[in-house]
Amino acid sequence: VDVEAIQKAVEQGITQPCVEFDPFEVFQHCVVVNRGFGPSDRTARCEFTEGGHVYIIDPMNADQLSAAGAANGDAYAPQNENGGGEEGEENGNAENAGVDQENAEPAVQNQRRHCFPVVMITAGVHGNELAGIVAARHIRKTWRVNDARLVVVERLNPRGAEKRGRYIPKTAKKEQDLNRNFPKSGLVGDLAQDIWAMVYKIKPHVFVDCHEGWGFYGKLRANYVKGGPLVGNPKFSKGSSVIASPSAHQIAKFMANRVNEETVTDHSKDFLAIVPPIETGLANMVMREFGSLVAVIETTSGGQALALRARQQLVVVGTFMSALGIVPSTFDGRAGFADADACVAGANSCHLQHPDDTIVPQ
Repeated sequence: VDVEAIQKAVEQGITQPCVEFDPFEVFQHCVVVNRGFGPSDRTARCEFTEGGHVYIIDPMNADQLSAAGAANGDAYAPQNENGGGEEGEENGNAENAGVDQENAEPAVQNQRRHCFPVVMITAGVHGNELAGIVAARHIRKTWRVNDARLVVVERLNPRGAEKRGRYIPKTAKKEQDLNRNFPKSGLVGDLAQDIWAMVYKIKPHVFVDCHEGWGFYGKLRANYVKGGPLVGNPKFSKGSSVIASPSAHQIAKFMANRVNEETVTDHSKDFLAIVPPIETGLANMVMREFGSLVAVIETTSGGQALALRARQQLVVVGTFMSALGIVPSTFDGRAGFADADACVAGANSCHLQHPDDTIVPQ
């Protein structure tokens, strides 16, 4: 791993232009979600397509002016049953909370619109690639960070995830594979249009897309034929790899090393870092349009338990964020993840529901 290359990638990743962002202004259908962390946690869930939700999780250090937010009708501000903030506001009266109304509006703007780096994590491009869906659910339910805004889409292909099938159901054949619907020649299909409209509004600095392959890339890479088929190829798979944008290649090596150290005992199953993401995929389009640091995580579904694969996804994403300095080097994204969580809501044997959010009345 080239440490200087990692540092250069980090510098490039955090100096991209930053766009002020308020989900309640950017998206039409949003609600506030109570994740159970108290008033310092502010999470919005917005709909980007029918049955598809994007979660926007504010940094923990964005809560300094929550009382000012309540005084100005900030949708994120913690509300008591009378409609006011929690700090002594008996009837939504800002004066009772010790808030300077005259200066509250600029304060809210500083709090809500501050340009934090945006880390976007997506899964469920293919509805049968379950580890990413499970990992994304754990991230949106439990992760909290100080210095970045987390954006999580658990199911980019919501109908496919519901059926646990690779393709978009009841769609023209040329549109069925969502990972082929973002070519340079233009977006293919309504779902790709909806997804890109959402991503374009967010403009992530860092983008992670969670996938799965059936076999181990390290064992099968010699079978790759340039221009040959990837889907349905019985001799080749990209499972157990981190596929990065060229600017993030050294970080991808660091991510692969970490997940190997922590989760792999048979070195023939090691993760390897490769470039670039497939040209027709969403990750590549994000890389092309925004110059973002991009990584596609491919765990291996063949012969490995879903719980292990989900934990590998969490290790890789967490390592990416630690390399960027967004979380401490000791951060463990697997904290709180139980084997019982390794199932996809909607499956007959799964106790989980989707969506299962507690909505804050507004």
